[in-house]
Amino acid sequence: MMMCILVGYMNILCVRLRSFGNDNSKEHKLELVNIFEMYIGISSKYFFRYSKLLEKLLSATLFLQFGVSAIILCISSYQISKITISEDMPTFVFSLTYIAQMLLEILIPSYFGSYVFLKGEEIPYAAFQSNWIVLNKDVKQSLRILMVRSMKPIQIHSAKTFTLNLTTMMKV
Repeated sequence: MMMCILVGYMNILCVRLRSFGNDNSKEHKLELVNIFEMYIGISSKYFFRYSKLLEKLLSATLFLQFGVSAIILCISSYQISKITISEDMPTFVFSLTYIAQMLLEILIPSYFGSYVFLKGEEIPYAAFQSNWIVLNKDVKQSLRILMVRSMKPIQIHSAKTFTLNLTTMMKV
């Protein structure tokens, strides 16, 4: 849920950046200030802090969840390898269902971790898609600063050992 909120803020930022700069009026300069407050002011204070807060809150829990799920997947896979389907079909179905549930349990945080990373990479492209050509030098310079600052990816780590993404999930 918290990762969805972070993705939502990044979507809002990208939409505002893409629609920025349709004319060179003072109103758009104020809009750029608002965008900077949303990204640079809030990014340092919100996006990155919020992702670090997510890491802090979820790090140990997700690490434990991934570890226990990996152990359960190994045990259940071993159990399935020892079952003969013709003799013990209910145990086979139960074990297979349990494995699917364990995979789903680690898929959801991994998927949203990848989604946060991909949305974070979209920010500089959204700034480039704005109508920056018609803007004055100061505003162009500010957009460049925003693009450079947004090049640092936003990633969620678990216990500072692995990054939450689909690649990590596939390794488990």
